[in-house]
Amino acid sequence: MEKNDQPIQGYVKSIIDTLPARNDNQQRELLIILHQMEINEELEGLLFNHCISIWEKVNKKPSLRLTAFKIIVKLAKKHSDLSREIIFLKQNQYLDSLSPAAYKSVIKMIKGLTQ
Repeated sequence: MEKNDQPIQGYVKSIIDTLPARNDNQQRELLIILHQMEINEELEGLLFNHCISIWEKVNKKPSLRLTAFKIIVKLAKKHSDLSREIIFLKQNQYLDSLSPAAYKSVIKMIKGLTQ
């Protein structure tokens, strides 16, 4: 898949809308696709909310949660006012279930936002 693949661009809204109904593995793969796409501001808000919801569910697979967090950070870099919301997402209750490598990755992404 190419970055911002045009054949997929027409399905971005459908992909975002279907996220909550998918299992963890499917959500992760769909988020990987969405991470490569340019998304309009209206859909960014919906995607951000879905990713926040995924991140907050500590029973979800860590790989899915990490992928969702990458999108959260990507959107926060684009919209600096979202950076303040990410501070609440680094509470121990969200980080404790991650592997040491995933934990380091999340902390590194957060530091990248604050610098």
